Amino acid sequence: MQMKCVLKKTGRPACMLIILLALFSSMAAGLLTYGKQNDDIFDMQLRLQQLGYFTGNADGYFGDDTVTAIMNFQTANGLNPTGLADPDTVLKIKSEDAVTKKAFIDQARNIQKLDLELKAGDSGKQVKQLQTLLQEKGYFKGDATGNYENQTETAVFLFQIVNHLPVTGIADSETISLLCAPGAIDLNKSDVKIVIQYGDSGSQVKFLQLKLLELGYFSGDCSAKFGKNTQDAVYEFQRRNGIAETGECDLDMRILLMTGKAVSYAEAIALEAVSELSEGDITKAVEKVKEQLTALGYYTGLIDTEFTHELTEAVYYFQLANGIQTTGSADKATRLLLNSGLCVTMDEFIKEMSEMPAMRDDAGHQVVLLQRRLLDLGYYLDSVNGSFDKKTEDAVKTFQRAHGLDETGIADTETRILMNSDQAYTYAESIELEELRQQEEKRHEIVLNICEKAKKTVSLPYEAGRVGEDFYGNGGLTYAVYLTAGIELHPTIALQYESAKALYGWNEDETLVEIGDQVFFMKGETLLTGICVDENAVVFASPDHACVVLIEQFTERSEYEFVGSVYYL
Repeated sequence: MQMKCVLKKTGRPACMLIILLALFSSMAAGLLTYGKQNDDIFDMQLRLQQLGYFTGNADGYFGDDTVTAIMNFQTANGLNPTGLADPDTVLKIKSEDAVTKKAFIDQARNIQKLDLELKAGDSGKQVKQLQTLLQEKGYFKGDATGNYENQTETAVFLFQIVNHLPVTGIADSETISLLCAPGAIDLNKSDVKIVIQYGDSGSQVKFLQLKLLELGYFSGDCSAKFGKNTQDAVYEFQRRNGIAETGECDLDMRILLMTGKAVSYAEAIALEAVSELSEGDITKAVEKVKEQLTALGYYTGLIDTEFTHELTEAVYYFQLANGIQTTGSADKATRLLLNSGLCVTMDEFIKEMSEMPAMRDDAGHQVVLLQRRLLDLGYYLDSVNGSFDKKTEDAVKTFQRAHGLDETGIADTETRILMNSDQAYTYAESIELEELRQQEEKRHEIVLNICEKAKKTVSLPYEAGRVGEDFYGNGGLTYAVYLTAGIELHPTIALQYESAKALYGWNEDETLVEIGDQVFFMKGETLLTGICVDENAVVFASPDHACVVLIEQFTERSEYEFVGSVYYL
C-alpha cells in the first residue's frame, strides 16, 4: 500500500526502483524459475489470476500451469511467448496497463468481426466497431454512428500516421489488425507530434522539408529545423492547396502530404492561370472542386479531373445555397468561396428549404422538396415538378388531417418540420391509425355504456344468486351488466374469478385499474366483485348493505382488499 502511495505522489522512478530491486533480487536468486516453490511465485500467480491467465490454485509452485499462464500473458501483451518469468515479463505483470485475458479475447473477436477493408461511404455494425476501437485509442472523438464519414476517415488517417502505417484513410486488414492488437499506440501515449510548427526540430521536421522540396514549395537546406524558410513554404503549400493558412503543418496538411493528394507548386501555378472551370474542362483543378463539393454534400459522383454535367448541377446548387450568381460554372467567386471554408453545406440548405413555408401557386426548390417528402410518405402520387398545384395542396391537407393539424392545405413551418421528422406517419400508417382510433372510440363507447348501466343498478336490492332486473347477487350483477355489451361471463363469482385470472387482461396492480374493468376484492373472508365505473370508484352488489352500492375512493377503504382486475375490451 505504501508503495502505491509513493507512485502516485512522487512519480514512477522512485517506485520503479523498488520494484526493480525486488524483481532482480528474486531473479538473481533464481526464485522465479520452473520447479521452484516460494512466496514470490505465489505473488506472481495471484497477479496472473487477477488478470485472468492463471486458473489453478495459487500454491507458489512454478509448474506447467504457471508456464502456460505466462505464455498466454506474453502473447496478449506483445512479448515473446517463452513461458519464462524474465524481467520484461515480470515487470509487465506488475504494471497497471497489463492487458487482461478478457481484453485480449475481446480484441481477437473484434478482428474476426471486422471486414478486411472499411472506407468512406461504408456503414453498418463493422464501421461502428471500428469507431469504438478508435475511440478507445483516443483517435475518434465523435459518436459511434456506424457511418464512415469524414470524422472517421480523419481518425483512421491519424491512427495510420501515429502507428507508421501507409496513410490511406482506409481501414484495411493491416490497419484493423494493428488497431485490435495490444501493440497499437494510444494517441494519448504517443510521442508523435501531430502539429509541427515554428521552432520544432527533428526527424518529423526533416520529413516535412523533404516533402515540400519534392513538391516544389521548399528550396532551402533540409536541416530538420523548422525556421522561417520552412514556415514560408508551409504557408505557400496551404494557400495553393486550399486549406487553412496557419503556417503550421497540421493534420489536414499531413494527410495531403502522405496520401499523395497534394497539389504541387507547378500544378498550382497552372491551375491559377484558369480563371473559370466549366462543363467539359479536364484539369487537376476540377478534381479539387469535386473534393470540396463532396465534402460539403453537393456532389456525390466520381472524383476525377473531368467537369461533368453532374458537377455543373452540384456547382449550381452550391451557388444557389450560398447566395452567389447561379451559372453552374466554377468561376472565381465560386472558387474563392469554396477555398474559404465559410460555406453553407447541402444539409444546411436542404434543412432551410425543407422548413420554408409553401402554398398554392408557389414554385421552386422548397416545393420540390415538399413534393418529394409527400411522395416518400405516400400522400402524393403525382410527378415532382416544383409547382404547388391542387394535387399538392390536397396531399398537404391529407397529411395535416392524419396528424391532427389544421387542414389549411398550406405547408407552414409547423407542418413541414413535422413532415420531415421521424414522427411523421406514412399514408399507410395513418390509415391504420385511423382504424385503430375508430376502434378505440367504439370501445370507449361500450365502456361508457357498461358504466352507465352499472350505475343505474345502484340501490337495487341484493339477493344471492339473482341476476336482475330487480334483484342482484354479487356475481349476478357483473354477469347481467357485461351481458348487455355482448360479454358473457360465468354466472357465479367463483367461476368468474377463475376465468378472469386465465385471461391476458388480468392485472394485480390496483394502480392500473381502468374504467370498465371487472374488479375482484376481499371483504373479510368473502370474495366480491364489481365494475370500475369511474376513477377509483366501484359498483357492486353488497351483501352487507343488502343492495347495490357505489363505493368511491375504493382503494383507500381499509375494509376492502384488492385482489385483481380484468378488462374484456
